[in-house]
Amino acid sequence: MSFIEKIKIKKNICFILAHHDDETLFYGGLLNNLKETNNNIYLFIITDFKNENKEYNNLRKYENFLNILNEFKIKNYECLNFKNNLISNKKLDSYIIENSINKKKYINYRNKIKEIMILTNDLINLIKTDINSLNKKNNLKEEYEKIKIMKKDLLLIESKINKKIKKISNEKKEYIQGYKIEENSLNTIYISDIKKKLIELDNKINFDIIFTHNEYGEYGNLQHKLVNYVIKKLKINEWENKDIYTTTNNISDIYIKINKKNKQDLLKIYDFKDDLEKKHSWFLNCINNYSFWSDNEYEYYNEMII
Repeated sequence: MSFIEKIKIKKNICFILAHHDDETLFYGGLLNNLKETNNNIYLFIITDFKNENKEYNNLRKYENFLNILNEFKIKNYECLNFKNNLISNKKLDSYIIENSINKKKYINYRNKIKEIMILTNDLINLIKTDINSLNKKNNLKEEYEKIKIMKKDLLLIESKINKKIKKISNEKKEYIQGYKIEENSLNTIYISDIKKKLIELDNKINFDIIFTHNEYGEYGNLQHKLVNYVIKKLKINEWENKDIYTTTNNISDIYIKINKKNKQDLLKIYDFKDDLEKKHSWFLNCINNYSFWSDNEYEYYNEMII
């Protein structure tokens, strides 16, 4: 029996995730496979959508999320309305701030280089025009060649800065992804409240199988890690006998084949980062940075074993 067939014989299938959009990015293929079945699908999102992406249009994101629920034919959805970024650790916070300051310094440096590049291009075009129109080849040609060399040097500097910015971003990603939740970094009241709410929901519904985030927070997201932490605590005690599965960061023995194009079309529904100049910004970000989950013919899972 395939994994998808094993899932379909379950009555109450529950997805417990951190944010509105995680259901599509990490489980869009599975949810699409289940939408025409008789299973009861339950989706619980931990974070209040108003706190998810403060720099973007959250109301628009929520409206798109409701369209996603309709696409997946999910009738049982509830937001638990907890704050985002519930993990607080001085060492981690200090590193993130320092990394961001360092990255911003190089971005500002790059912007200045770009400004000089614009002036350099204008100067090159101006001299080139003079050479052609005034026949001052002997006087201007030497200056023209010098400025072309300067432009080449500026391009080289810009390339080095871009590599440095990428390196700083990757270092942050690796640091956060490798960060393991420490007991003293958690607000025990929040943890207790989340556990209590999930237990209440389970007592009411009786989850037959649960899907959630992995311990790495997929790409290092701390709220994802927190959800995994809570579910793992429940698995040790109250949910010891429940079937619980997480996402993976690599190929595993548990997987389903999905319709990749269909999943990507669903991802495009989340256009809350779009502006007049660029469409499907969030989708393109998923393809560029989270390709294992967004640009794959398969979805992979791991069983949570304590």
